[in-house]
Amino acid sequence: SLGKARANGIFMTPEDRRGEGAVMMLGIDENLVMASWRSVSRGGVIDRVAMRAKVAASIRALGIKLAHPGEPLGNLSGGNQQKVVIGKALNAAPRILLLDEPTRGVDIGAKRQIYQLMRDAAADGLAVVFVSGEIEEFCEVCDRVLILRGGSITGAVEGPAIRTETLTELTTGEQGVH
Repeated sequence: SLGKARANGIFMTPEDRRGEGAVMMLGIDENLVMASWRSVSRGGVIDRVAMRAKVAASIRALGIKLAHPGEPLGNLSGGNQQKVVIGKALNAAPRILLLDEPTRGVDIGAKRQIYQLMRDAAADGLAVVFVSGEIEEFCEVCDRVLILRGGSITGAVEGPAIRTETLTELTTGEQGVH
């Protein structure tokens, strides 16, 4: 359940950021802290100073381009919306972060920023699990790749062995000649 996952330090960003990952009509600031209200409230009342500080730190760390923190999230580009969704997850202070297609529908610049966010989070000790339908992305980001087929792990690749050709062979089941 969602409650058990959160209690165990697991947070997921869904593939459908607009429908499930954020509230487009709410402000960027509210979206960034909605999964971590306790960190910006006292006795159930929002501490505006704490909220502004947390939001400002998130915007800086994530490189979000915006006019004002209170503007509706729906006003941002797809890449900046996705960074807000990831920021919301990071503000929840998870131990394990599951990212489902975090670069879908974003431009190449935003993709590179999201890749860097994932690498930085992992370097800070966060376990980052990344799901993508684009094989090339794994080569950019991952230290280890598990191939799932039919609900079972059918392959694993680590370090320098993470190459497009190897991953393609493992996902299709076809062995190429190298």
